[in-house]
Amino acid sequence: MELRQASEGNEMNAELNIWVKIGTEDTMVLFPFQSGQFVDHVWESDDEADLEIITVDLGSAIDTTAAQEQHLNTNTDVVRYDIS
Repeated sequence: MELRQASEGNEMNAELNIWVKIGTEDTMVLFPFQSGQFVDHVWESDDEADLEIITVDLGSAIDTTAAQEQHLNTNTDVVRYDIS
């Protein structure tokens, strides 16, 4: 995976984008964040009116951990997710 470049020329961190049903932001309460990871922002999906997108800054990681994958795959409020 290639990291995107910031406008200043610095590398940006990978981001985990999680599409969830509107009103289920508490999906992240038990999310197994690693050191340096945090919810960067939440916004409504332009494509799907009933979904919100939660973006997690993955810090120095370029992918999710097995525990994070399990959390996402077993949570009924998560519709889909990707890493950019």
